[in-house]
Amino acid sequence: MNSMPVKTLFDTVGKTAGITVLWDPDYQNPPKNTLSVHFDSTTVEEALDALMELTSAELLDLGAGARAVGFTIVGDALDSAVSPRGYRLLTKVPRLPPAIVDRLVDHFESLQRLLAANLEDLMSVGGVGESRARAVREGLSRLAESSILERYV
Repeated sequence: MNSMPVKTLFDTVGKTAGITVLWDPDYQNPPKNTLSVHFDSTTVEEALDALMELTSAELLDLGAGARAVGFTIVGDALDSAVSPRGYRLLTKVPRLPPAIVDRLVDHFESLQRLLAANLEDLMSVGGVGESRARAVREGLSRLAESSILERYV
């Protein structure tokens, strides 16, 4: 299973929101305070709204930031891995409305399942007809190909 660290998630949300997220691995308050997180269902818009409501001090608290973007805090390991759900790639598919992106992510639940979906699977999502399913399938294929090529260039 592919996974990405929480830092990558914060960077992605920051880029989507048009804000810079500074990550200082040495900053810990209180010292050695870490948290384990499990992703809940939160839309990008909800996460951005929650981040905008945080105070400056809360923005420095990784636990508060994790909760704002939809994590449930459990235990004591903030650097636990999370699995990509597909938001980053789907937002790069041309002319794909945010509501459809949310529906696709909710339906397939993981990037692996989304990438493995065929046209019929995509068309089973509300608001996705044959032409939009083809656009999603082709867009994801192009992004996957360009990602593979970038590794070797």
